[in-house]
This record gives sequence, structure tokens and C-alpha cells, in this order.
Amino acid sequence: MNKTRLFNIIACLVFLVILKFDVLAQPANVGIGTNNPDESAILDLFSNSKGILFPRLTTAARDAISNPATGLLIFNSDDKLFQFNAGTPLIPDWVTLEYDFTGLGLADGTIFVGNDQNLPISRTLSGDATLSNTGELHINLTGNTTGDLMYFDGNNWVRLAPGTDGYLLKSNGALSAPSWTAGNFVTSVALTVPSQFSVTGSPITDNGTLAISWENQSANKVFAGPSTGVDAAPTFRSLELSDLPFSIPTTKITGVAANRLLVTGTAGGAITESAVMTNGQLLIGNTGNAPTVASLTGGTGINISNGAGTITISATTSLPNSTVDNSTLRWNDATSEWQVNSLVKTSSAKLIVGDAGTSGSLEVSDGSNNTATIIAPGLTSNVIDTIPNIGVNSSFVMTQGAQHIAGIKSFANAIEVRNQNELRLYEGSGGGTNYSSFKSSAIMAANVNYTLPSADGVDNSVLMTDGAGGLSWGVGIFPSRDLTGNYTATVNDFAIFNKTGSDYTVTLPTASSNTGKVFFIKRVGSGDVTVNNVDGQNITLNNTYESLLVISNGSSWSIIARINI
Repeated sequence: MNKTRLFNIIACLVFLVILKFDVLAQPANVGIGTNNPDESAILDLFSNSKGILFPRLTTAARDAISNPATGLLIFNSDDKLFQFNAGTPLIPDWVTLEYDFTGLGLADGTIFVGNDQNLPISRTLSGDATLSNTGELHINLTGNTTGDLMYFDGNNWVRLAPGTDGYLLKSNGALSAPSWTAGNFVTSVALTVPSQFSVTGSPITDNGTLAISWENQSANKVFAGPSTGVDAAPTFRSLELSDLPFSIPTTKITGVAANRLLVTGTAGGAITESAVMTNGQLLIGNTGNAPTVASLTGGTGINISNGAGTITISATTSLPNSTVDNSTLRWNDATSEWQVNSLVKTSSAKLIVGDAGTSGSLEVSDGSNNTATIIAPGLTSNVIDTIPNIGVNSSFVMTQGAQHIAGIKSFANAIEVRNQNELRLYEGSGGGTNYSSFKSSAIMAANVNYTLPSADGVDNSVLMTDGAGGLSWGVGIFPSRDLTGNYTATVNDFAIFNKTGSDYTVTLPTASSNTGKVFFIKRVGSGDVTVNNVDGQNITLNNTYESLLVISNGSSWSIIARINI
């Protein structure tokens, strides 16, 4: 259909309207290019080779339309877009018809690209760039190999081949390409310390902590440099006179009377003046107290004379001349004199009771009717027994056979149990035969000394070693606890389970004093478990095998994970 014919048809339509053709009274429709227009259309246009050309207006011409009707459609020749008035004739609102890209048939890996007609068209990325149907952009430079790196040289992305094994990637500045360079790697860091210290955690090959602690030192030693000679490293040694000032100026000591001694009553106690001393007086020790000024007094048969700076001791009775070789003297109270005692013989500082023909015994009295008698057994050869010291720190002699030690005994040296025998600790019940024992390994590469902790550990603690023989109480790897009632968790807990049918409440400890502490609470039984104050609320586990993992951030308890099963 040409333009003339279309014009004639439109003119006829206008003429019919002018003639007041009653199309509303008699429903009808018009077909152009068809004799059977669709009944639903007032105007049905049909063509196999032509389209409809709408009025083409610039934006200025569009805006100059007087009272454009709502729905008026034009083609904007400036924007190359169809537009219609979505407003009213008085207040037009020109809306652009949006493109519907549905059905354009984009293939996998293609994208929309605008053309010179301001219309999108489908294109595939070319070169080294590809796009998957999931939106993944891949850039594959030609000749890539495993380990290649890419860098931008200011214009293009450039491939950098892998470097030599062990080399480091070096930056050469903003205007130069990076390069591979040989690097020095530290794979192990060790720490050595003087002999007064010990170090643990050395060497570190991956990660860890180096710790330095003092080694045990002999008592009554000071940490000081050498007392004589050239300068040297300090060590623990005994205090020497050269370490002290040669004298203390008297100007530094005030308030002390002339010719007095300074004494102290107890260890670390105050220093005070002694009493005024007279001729011949001495300072006498007084257990646990300051020395006491006292005068020596004579006893039976002894006379003491105290002078100015002198003490004279003389016997009030004369001693007899010895008449028997190696004899001793004894005092005879009945005659008030010293007498030769030939009943006890001594030779080479030895006390001999009896002789080759007569056995003897030594009887010692405690001052009452009780005596202790020492009798030599039937011997096949000479035996020397050493009598131990008597006192709080006395030693004792143990012979073969079973020995019973009553009371407390201190051992100055190590107790040796040889041939892999046991050190047994028997049960406390009277006459009990059950015991706990300690036993050494059959073969040991070196001596091992274990030092026990100074106090008992807390509940659920385990005994751990520092690798140098020092034992201490620590927390177990995964200490767990089964609930039997409402429970407040402790620092030594980790896993807490409710295995019963009762409801229990678990109260967590203070978060501020347990930074980094983790608790695992799990409901195993049928009862509910309520955990107080987690993220500012109470959490109740009421599903079968439901669990909660919480951690302290130093101020509150927070949930790491909560699993509902």
C-alpha cells in the first residue's frame, strides 16, 4: 500500500466522521491490507513487506505540542527512541518505551555491546578473554604455564614466568617490571643463654615461644662479678670480704654509747646496744635471742677470777699423778677428789670394753632406772660401727635385713634404690599390705631429676613437665564434666554434658578473667540445659544432641557455633 492510498483511506475516514457516520451505534472496525479485520481492533493493519511510520519529532517539537493527549505516541528523532505521554494534556509526562531484550537469543559466553544505532547487539569476547555462562571472566594469555604471574606494564597485562626454586618476587618500583631474586630464608631460630638460665621452646622452626627462666643455684650465693683479677662475666658465688667496704665510718653510726657492742635479737631483727660490761664478762649465746652479757662462775673444784681483760681458771683441788698407762680420771664425790680410773682402757683414741679374753658391754643410763646396753654380737672378724650424731639432724646406720624407722628422719644425701627395685608407700590402715610404688626404667640414657610442684593443683588438674624435670599442675587437654545439678563452670572445664532427664542451668564464670576460654555445652539426655548470660541472654538447649560452643572476648561470652540436631 503506498502513501497515496493510505492518505485516501484516512481522508475517507475523516469524511465519514464529518458526515456523522454513527460508528458507535453500529460497532464496526476498519482493515487496511485485509478484508477481514480482527473484531477486537478498531483498526487492523496488515502487510508482509511494510511497517508503520509514526510521526518523528525532535525533543523541542515534541514539547511544543499543545495539550498532547494522554497516550500520544511519537518517535523522538533526537534520542532515537519511542516516547508516549503518560501524564495529562495540561501536565505532560513523556516516558521512553524500554527495550525488552527477551528473546534476543544470547548464546553462552556472549554479552550486549552497543552499536552506532544506540542499540545493544550480542557479541563474543575475543582474544585471550572468555566469558562463561555463569558470568566468570577468564583471561588466558598465550603461552601460559603453571606458576606464571601477571603484571600490568602501564598498557597491557604481561606474563612473568615462574622464578627459580627458592627465589623471591622483588618489586623494582612503579615504573619497572618486577623480577625474581635469590633470597635468604631463616628456617630455624635458636636461643642460647648463660648457664645461670635455662631456655625452653628452642629452636623455633615454624612458630612457638621462647621462654627463659632461672636455673636453681646453691644456697647462700650472690650474683656478682669476679672479686679479684680482670673483669669477667658475673656468676653466682660466695660473698667475700673484698665485696664489703673495708670500714664503716663512725659518722654513719649515731646514738651509740661509748665502748658498747651492737647485737640483734632475731634474724632480721633490730640492732641494739649490749649492756655495760665489767671486767672478765663475756657475751654468751642465748638460743633465739640476743647474746647475753654474763660472767663465768666456778663450779666444784674450779675457781674463776675475772680481771680487766683477763679470765683466770684454776682448780680448787689438786689432780693425782697418773699411775696407770692410758688411764682416766673420775671424780669421787664421797671423798671430794679426783681419782685414777683404771677400769676403762683407751688406746689410739678408741674406747675398749673388755679384752681378748673377756667380752664386755657398754651400759648407758638416762638418769633414772632405765639403761641402754650395747653388747658386741658373736663376730667372725673385726667390725667398726660409727655412732651417729644425736639431735634433730642426726644420721643413722642401717644394716642388712628389715629396718623400722620410727619418727622423722632427714637424709642429707640422695636415697638410692638399686637394681630397678621399687620405692614402696604402704596403705595407711594398720598392718595393710597394699602399696603404691615408684620404679625406674630398665635402661636410661641419662640421669633424670623430677621436681614436684610446691602446692596441690586445682580440681581436674594434670601433672605436666616443662621438659627439664620441672613438674607443675596444668589443665587437661579436654576435661569434661557430666551435670548432676545446676553447675557453675570452672576454668578447668571444657566439655559439659547433660546426660540425665532433668533440666539444669549452667552458669559461666566471669568473662573478663577468662579471655580466650572456650566452653562446649551439649544436651545428650532428655532434660533441657540453660546457659546463662551468652551474648546478653540465656540460651536453652532443648533439642536432642543440641550443642553450644562459646568463647570469652574479655568482656562477655559470645557464641562460636550452635548446632541443632
